Amino acid sequence: EIGIRTTQIETFEGSFIYIPNSKFTQNEVENISRRWARRMKMIIGLTYNMNSQKIKKAKELIKDAIVSEEGTSKEKIMINFTEFGDFSKNIMVIYWVTDTSNYFNIVDSINFKIMESFEAHKIEFAFPTQTIELVK
Repeated sequence: EIGIRTTQIETFEGSFIYIPNSKFTQNEVENISRRWARRMKMIIGLTYNMNSQKIKKAKELIKDAIVSEEGTSKEKIMINFTEFGDFSKNIMVIYWVTDTSNYFNIVDSINFKIMESFEAHKIEFAFPTQTIELVK
């Protein structure tokens, strides 16, 4: 709500922030509600026992999950095997959610699709591990 002296903004948590209108004339203002889409970026770590064919299959399954979901850009999808991490082979995933009002529901749905398809194809997510060698 824009008043004479201040603008009132409601946060995601439901609290209100009051900003003096003079701040808007002195600083840049980004209007996120006018975006065409919102970017999602995540790293998916796969276990080191996944061979190259499994990693390629994982990339295909991730793309299928994104493309099958309404409210995503079908053209601007990046899925790359980017890194041999400390405990995982990492795939970086970037895609755009065009239905920004349902961003979290769409991301949730895509994540479940990825998880379920990985389970069906026996592709394992990595988690931090450490090998300890005991020497006598």
